[in-house]
Amino acid sequence: MKLNLKKKLASFTIIAVGSVFCIFLTISLLFIRRSFVESNEHLLIEETQKAANAINQQLSSHMAVARALARSFEVTYSNNWEQMYPLFNASMEQVAKEEDDFLAVWNCFQYEYILPTWGNKPGRLTSTLSREEGQLKHKEIIRDIDGIKPSPYYDAIESLNEMIVEPYWYQYGEDESDKVLETSIVAPMQASGAGIGVVGIDISLDAFPAFVADIKPFEASTAILLSTKGSIIGHEDVEKLGKPLNNFYDSINIAAYTHLNKEACEIFEYKIDGEQMVFSLAPIYPGKSLTPWFVLIQTPKKVLTAKANWIVSVLLIIGLVSIAVIAILVYLVSGRIATPIISSAKITSTISSGDLTSVFNYKKEKDELDVLNNSLLDMQEKLSVVVKMIRENSQQIQDASNRLEQDSSTLSNATSSMATSSEEVSSAIEEMTANIEQNTENARITSQLSHTALESVKNSNNSTQRMRQAMGSVAERISIIQDIASQTNILSLNAAVEAARAGEAGRGFSVVASEVKKLAERSQDAAKEIEKLSRRALMISEKAGNDMEDLVPEIEKTSSLVDEITAASLEQNTGIQQISGALQQLNHGTQQNATLADALAQSADELNAFANELQRQVSYFKIANR
Repeated sequence: MKLNLKKKLASFTIIAVGSVFCIFLTISLLFIRRSFVESNEHLLIEETQKAANAINQQLSSHMAVARALARSFEVTYSNNWEQMYPLFNASMEQVAKEEDDFLAVWNCFQYEYILPTWGNKPGRLTSTLSREEGQLKHKEIIRDIDGIKPSPYYDAIESLNEMIVEPYWYQYGEDESDKVLETSIVAPMQASGAGIGVVGIDISLDAFPAFVADIKPFEASTAILLSTKGSIIGHEDVEKLGKPLNNFYDSINIAAYTHLNKEACEIFEYKIDGEQMVFSLAPIYPGKSLTPWFVLIQTPKKVLTAKANWIVSVLLIIGLVSIAVIAILVYLVSGRIATPIISSAKITSTISSGDLTSVFNYKKEKDELDVLNNSLLDMQEKLSVVVKMIRENSQQIQDASNRLEQDSSTLSNATSSMATSSEEVSSAIEEMTANIEQNTENARITSQLSHTALESVKNSNNSTQRMRQAMGSVAERISIIQDIASQTNILSLNAAVEAARAGEAGRGFSVVASEVKKLAERSQDAAKEIEKLSRRALMISEKAGNDMEDLVPEIEKTSSLVDEITAASLEQNTGIQQISGALQQLNHGTQQNATLADALAQSADELNAFANELQRQVSYFKIANR
């Protein structure tokens, strides 16, 4: 089925929004359901532990009484058995009178500990105060003389642990109705780490069914009090009392939970008679017993999830109603969106068919779709103007192409004449280039010679300067020689004076001093002559140096002028080469222009053909005559 735009928009939007809403709703519902179930399970655990603590408190109080009797008996039995035994019975009688709930209070001693002459033979003495027909009756029974038989008594003796015996039926009268479901609370007595006997209290379990029946965390919950081995002690159905739990719930194995500690509580599920049940199990450890009883509460799982299911149903209804409302709103909004889109589609359809004469109304711009519709109308109007201009300009192009074809022929003839003239000019330029190159070479050689002369003059000037410096140094050395001659003359005078003082002995030394004086005078005269000659040579070298210094700028100026002439010749050579290259390019360009003129004529023909084709294509559009 083909859907229009409005239905498509509505369908897609509803599917998208519905999917997101459904996912969100599903996650929320699962979270709510889980939260309610966990909250109810927590309540179930609290109620189970509360019931277990209440029963444990009652049983532990009875265990405390038995423990107190056992402690008092075990510390005094060995003093004087004959005297203590009646006191033990009196203590038990007092306890039995004070506690109406006790069916019997009893103790049991091994004969080997109360009769020194008994030896290691088996046997025990039991003293019991039991409540029969409203009266306390005392009985003494001798047991196990013929051999030890298994019993909770020996379990307590061997383990030395307090215990609560598995429930049992006991008949106090001849009538069947006199049978009572009871249990025994046993506390061991010991001496030097060995069991010597036990103290026991028998209590009726008749009160527990009513107590257990009132344990109702939920209206449909059922509580059960179980022994260590799984016997039913408390139940709202009295027909099940004393019977094993497996008779009714074969899936539950109580022995698997005897390891639980006092504060633990287990939650598990089983299907009973086709219905899923949730069970909460809490252990009871009376006194110091190591074998627990249990409180088991059975609750249909649908009860735990009932409120959650109701909330889920309400939310589902709200969700479905919300989706329906969203669908209606989306359908209405999609109509508002689709209408301007359809109008825009009609405009584009008429334009694509080449009809630019259709008339549409502008819309008041409320959103982007109205802007789109008005923009398309503007586009139609502008396109109509453009097509009209193209039609008019295509005719002008056709006329211009005809004129271009004529001008291209004229250009071709002109370029041929230019090519001939450019070849003649090129030949003349080549001759000028050869002459300028010869002048440039001569100027280059002259420049090199002037530079060489300049270097020679600079070297001569430098030599003159060095000679001037050497003459100055000679003058300084001559001054030193004169000073030495003066000093020598003075020394010779001093020597002559000393020789005269010496008399005859210094006559030879006086002759030597006279000769030294003559040499000093001759050296001084020669030094003066050399000084005059060096000063004259220094003056001549200074004049020659000054003349050289005046000559160097003139030579440098001559060299610079020659360099400028060389540079000008090089520039002329470069310029004439550029002119020659330009003429070559002009010649080449003229040849290309001739080729392009031919191509231009061909292009004009093609342009004329294109103008005709453009006229044909534009005629596809229909425009209004204005």
